[in-house]
Amino acid sequence: MNSIPTILSEKIDDDLYILSTNNIILVYAPLRQRIFPIKEKKGYEKLIAYFLHNQPDPELEIFLKENGLTTQPRKVKTRREKDYEAINLTLSLTSNCNLRCKYCYAYAGDTHKSIPWETIQQAIEISIEANRRIGKKTFKLLFHGGGEPTIEWKKLQKATELVKHLWGGLTRFSVVTNGTLITDEKAKWLKENNFRITVSLDGPKDVHDLQRVKANGEGSFDDCLRGMMFLKKHHINFGIRATITQNNLHRIKELLLIAKAFHCGLKVEPLTLTGRATEEMVGISYQEFFLAFNDAKDFADQLDIRFTSTYSHTIKTKTEFCSGNGEMFCILPDGQVSSCTRVTRSQDELSDRFIIGKIDSDGDLLLDYEKIAFLRDLSIQNFEQCQDCFAKWYCTGGCHHTRLSNNGNMSEEHCLLIKAMLFNILITKLEF
Repeated sequence: MNSIPTILSEKIDDDLYILSTNNIILVYAPLRQRIFPIKEKKGYEKLIAYFLHNQPDPELEIFLKENGLTTQPRKVKTRREKDYEAINLTLSLTSNCNLRCKYCYAYAGDTHKSIPWETIQQAIEISIEANRRIGKKTFKLLFHGGGEPTIEWKKLQKATELVKHLWGGLTRFSVVTNGTLITDEKAKWLKENNFRITVSLDGPKDVHDLQRVKANGEGSFDDCLRGMMFLKKHHINFGIRATITQNNLHRIKELLLIAKAFHCGLKVEPLTLTGRATEEMVGISYQEFFLAFNDAKDFADQLDIRFTSTYSHTIKTKTEFCSGNGEMFCILPDGQVSSCTRVTRSQDELSDRFIIGKIDSDGDLLLDYEKIAFLRDLSIQNFEQCQDCFAKWYCTGGCHHTRLSNNGNMSEEHCLLIKAMLFNILITKLEF
């Protein structure tokens, strides 16, 4: 079986790397977004002599200048505010769920806790005040978490209307849903309120029904598809998110055909063995995911479907993987504040790290600033293993939860996969 190719990397200057594998050699400057191929051994030798041995080369200097490699690389700004601000509001409306997905990280449906309306109102007011204080132009609210948000449909609507009433300016609403409870009326309302929607679908039917079962043990594919049909009817631009397991590893192309039928994109992520998955699922290897993704990528390109993953996405430069680094303001059903959507209960792994405060009975936000300070250091600028990596601005260090679960480092397999995925994207940009 083919394996993930090892990308050899030589750092020859600040923001300048020579990358090679399988007789393909590139020069890559990530901060300056410059890529060019080295087609002859002589070109490689000239670069090494110039940068590492300080040998003058007027011809090479002209080439570097023409390709924008003599200017100073730009500095990458962090996305964090100077002090903690409760601006990235996520409402984990309930721990209840109509499904019992076999890999659910949150054990959704095992309990039926929901955020009291008073807490939702307090959280919205706190977040709006924080957004205004720092001059944000758009207020963002995400419904996501340890249960199915649309179970609490009335609260979802009421929270949305309250935000529009109190904010009065630009808003961005999003929801991550299993899609099974979406009706024609609900889809119409979501469209009217400009929601961004992510639907969890692991289909085709036999796979989806195996992994994403209802509380009564029946499959949920037909209900999910019906909800997606209502979204399509009302011209809602939604995306599909699939968890890749041993059951659908070789059937991603079928998922792409579904995405094509609904004129939407597909994002795939390999199964993480956490929550129910530790009891009911078998993991997949990074190598298996690499081969399956790249096989499906060619098909996605033929279909003209946006096909992405944490491991394969648009090239960009940032320092933090997500707002899990002490930036998220995620309200849990019991009023606690989490900085990670994977941590939705006090008994979850790393809850002692990611649960950073609570909204008390008086509506005051109480925060643990020592925990926040720890999380805010989760940046590639502070990860020793990332310092000389050519892919660090693309990878941004990987999932904070996964890193902390692995004693502060990402696995070698993760790094191998992310480098190979990025290298493939660079080759595509050069049209090899």
